[in-house]
Amino acid sequence: MNENDKEYQSSLKSLETENIVDRKFYRPIGFYFAKLLSHTKVTPNMVTILSIFVGLGGGGVFYAYAIQSWVGRCRYYLFGVGQYHGLH
Repeated sequence: MNENDKEYQSSLKSLETENIVDRKFYRPIGFYFAKLLSHTKVTPNMVTILSIFVGLGGGGVFYAYAIQSWVGRCRYYLFGVGQYHGLH
């Protein structure tokens, strides 16, 4: 077992604390990024702020699509204008 494997194993919580998705998916990805960013000037707070903006941006994209879809439905059903291609 190399040094990274030992460090990764020591970072894991007990099986009662984490579920299988955390342990098999999120934890390895998080550990990789933590090791990657540990030699830079990026702080954990910077990563948190970046993730907030990424989440807000993603939410904005979903919101814009929902509004566009809703407006398209209303125009189509109320006025017969445009084409409505609903979600299938």
